[in-house]
Amino acid sequence: MKTGDRFGRLVVTGVSERRVGSTGRGRTYWEFVCDCGAMHWAAPHNVKSGMVLSCGCLAVDSLVERTVTHGRTGSPTYIVWAGMHARCCNPKHDAYPYYGGKGVAVCDRWQEFESFLADMGERPAGTQIDRIDNARGYEPDNCRWVTRSQQGRNRTNNVTVTVDGETACLAEWSERSGIDLRTIWNRLFTLKWSAKRAVTTPVRVRLSAEQARSIRARYDAGGISQTQLAREFGVGRTTIGDVLGGDPMQARAIAADLLAAAEDAEGVR
Repeated sequence: MKTGDRFGRLVVTGVSERRVGSTGRGRTYWEFVCDCGAMHWAAPHNVKSGMVLSCGCLAVDSLVERTVTHGRTGSPTYIVWAGMHARCCNPKHDAYPYYGGKGVAVCDRWQEFESFLADMGERPAGTQIDRIDNARGYEPDNCRWVTRSQQGRNRTNNVTVTVDGETACLAEWSERSGIDLRTIWNRLFTLKWSAKRAVTTPVRVRLSAEQARSIRARYDAGGISQTQLAREFGVGRTTIGDVLGGDPMQARAIAADLLAAAEDAEGVR
């Protein structure tokens, strides 16, 4: 590949830079000018293989034709296809910085909805499109239909933890325990709980009056932070702040109100 070579609508203008993908591996990207006038950057093997032959303008140019001929605008499969293009080709899209902005592209074959439908089939209920290798773009051999939880297991930031000798990702532990994934994440990385405690401790609805008193007493005694209290009592930092009161001058009054409310809830009075 050299300056001036043409690949579909793209003409090589030179080597752009070496970028680091989501896998941490460096990849050399080339710079192209598209027939539409837009600059485009792509990995050379994607261009040479025919997977990328434009800046994405083929989708725009054929939009009217596709809408009229396939008659499936608004179908679940079409919505996924359109969203895929928007994330990768529209700089104004909210998700563009995480897709098109990171070099994730839709292959030229899938510029046509009919080709996407032929390769992927109809979208099964309750599923969404998933890239098997997050370092690659949307291509026939790199995409599949999966449920939301299955997709969570494939994300770059996916984390596994081991409990009683069994290792599974956080999404699976969430499914097994019934504890929200965000709660498990917060317990592990904010509250610094052990893996077993994070995935087995039931979520508490409210603190008891006795617990609220204990929190107030321990904090007044000094030597312990609100974050440490949150870890010990298994609640969020905000809950501890509510018990203690954000304003030192009002702390005791707020704590008294919270204790009274807790006692009322427990039928103490």
